[in-house]
Amino acid sequence: MEQITRGDRCREATRVGVDLAKQVIQVHAVDRRGRVITSRALRRDQFLPW
Repeated sequence: MEQITRGDRCREATRVGVDLAKQVIQVHAVDRRGRVITSRALRRDQFLPW
């Protein structure tokens, strides 16, 4: 899995949750310790490039 950058540190995501909706896709990723790496809302056209 690709690493997700947050600030100056780079951690590997071990779990990624994706909630698909009509307009907005919610993405939530955590590392192996359960710490949140990212939690964001993306428009459908932003999801694949992300």
